[in-house]
Amino acid sequence: MRYPPEEDVRVWVPGCATGEEAYSLTILFLDGLNARDRPINLKVFATDVHRRSLEVAGQGLYGEESVADVGPERLRRYFVKRPNGYQVSQDVRQLIVFAPHNVFRDAPFTKLDLISCRNLLIYFQPHAQRAAQSLFHFGLKAGGILFLGSSESPGALTADYEPIDEHYRIYKKITDGRTTHETIKLPLIRDFATVPNQGRQPLRPSVPDTQLLATYDRLLDRFMPPSFLVDEERDLLDVFAGAERYLRVKGRRPSHGFVELLPETAKAVVGGVLQRAISDWAPVRYSGLDVNVDGVLERLDILIEPVNNPRALKRQLLVRFEPAPDSVNTESRRDQPPPISGENLAAERVRSLEAELSHSRENLQASIEELQASNEELQATNEELVASNEELQSTNEELHSVNEELYTVNAEYQKKIFELEELNTDFRHLLDATDVGILFLDANLRVRKFTSKISDIFPAAASRHRAQNQ
Repeated sequence: MRYPPEEDVRVWVPGCATGEEAYSLTILFLDGLNARDRPINLKVFATDVHRRSLEVAGQGLYGEESVADVGPERLRRYFVKRPNGYQVSQDVRQLIVFAPHNVFRDAPFTKLDLISCRNLLIYFQPHAQRAAQSLFHFGLKAGGILFLGSSESPGALTADYEPIDEHYRIYKKITDGRTTHETIKLPLIRDFATVPNQGRQPLRPSVPDTQLLATYDRLLDRFMPPSFLVDEERDLLDVFAGAERYLRVKGRRPSHGFVELLPETAKAVVGGVLQRAISDWAPVRYSGLDVNVDGVLERLDILIEPVNNPRALKRQLLVRFEPAPDSVNTESRRDQPPPISGENLAAERVRSLEAELSHSRENLQASIEELQASNEELQATNEELVASNEELQSTNEELHSVNEELYTVNAEYQKKIFELEELNTDFRHLLDATDVGILFLDANLRVRKFTSKISDIFPAAASRHRAQNQ
C-alpha cells in the first residue's frame, strides 16, 4: 500500500508484555520513513492486561543481554547508555502509547495499518481465538497487514486475507468492513456474558434456570426504577428497567466504562457523585440533573447506593435515575440521603483528584528511591564483576604464558624424537651392511639385535627370533 505523506500509520501490538516487540517495530518504521525522507506520522498502540509489564515497557530500560542482537548503528541512534543498561531514546518512546487493554473486554483499535500479534493466540481456546481474530479483522483497514506467530493462522478468516509470507505468517486484509464469519462481541450493557470474567466472580450461575431468570427480569423491569449496576472501577455490570435509554454508545472505540457511556451533560455530575459514594461508601443523592432523551428534556435525581455482594471480588454500587421530586410523590423520598449541591460536588471532585495526585506523588517518590537503591546495588555488583573480570584476564594471561612454554617443550621433544629416529635408521643400516656376526644381548642374556651374518652360524635361532619380532 502507498500512503500519502500526511496520513498517519497506525500500528497495534496486543499482548506487548515488556515492550520489546513494540520498540522493535517502531525502530523499523523509523528506519523506513527516514530512508524515504517522509514525515514521522506514526502511532503505535502497545497493550497488555498485565500492568506491571506495561510499567517496565513504559520505562524502556533493558539490560545488555536484551540488546545484544541490536546493531551498533541502531544502538547509537535509538538508545541511550545508562549505568544499568540501555534506555530507548525519547524520539522512539514518544511514538508509542502503552495502555492496559483486554482483547475480549475492551473495544479494538480501528483504522489500523498493521496488527502484530505474535505468539498470543496460541494460549487461547479455539472460541477465544476466533473472537480475537474477528476483532483484529474489524480493526484493520482494507489492505492492512496482520502479523502472527509461527504457529498461528487467521483460521476461519483465511479467505479474508491474502498471504504475503506464509512462512513468517504475514497476511494482507483483502476485504472491507466487518467480517461475517464471527459476530464481534463488544462488552456493552447486557452483553457481559460474552466476555471472559478476568478473575471476577460470575454475575449469574454458569448454568442458570432460564425461566426463573426471565421471571426475575420481568419483576425488576416492573418494580425497579431505571438503574445501573457498576463496580468500584466504574465498569458497567447490568442495566435495569430500560435505563439503557440514558446511555450513548460511541461510533468508534466504544467503552464499557459506565461514565463514558453517559451523555456529555451528565458525565461530570454522575462521575462526581459516584466518586463521593465510593469514597464514603454511603448513599449519595444529587437532584436536578437535566438529560436530553430522544429530544425530550428530563429532570432526574441521581441516587447511588453501595451494594453488599460477598461473592463479588470488587465492590458494587447501584446507580438509580429517578424523576425529580416535582413530578412524583415526595413522601417516598424522606428516607433517602439529602442531595449534595453542585458546589459541594465540584469541591469533592477537586479534593478527590488532589488526594489521587498526592498518592501518585508518594508512589512515584517511593519508586524513585527504590530505583536509586537498586541502582546503587547494581553499581556495586558491576564493580565486583569488573574486579572479577580483571582477575580472570590476569589468569588467562598466565595460562597463555604456560601454554607457550608447553608448546616450546613439545617442539624440543619432537626434534629429539626425529634425531633418535635418524640414529636408529643409521644403526639398522650399519647392522645390515656389516659382514661380522654380532649378537646384542640384554641383562638376561636374551637376544636384542643381531647382524645378518649371524644367521650363517645360528640359522634356526635367527629365523625363530625374526618370527617372534614380527
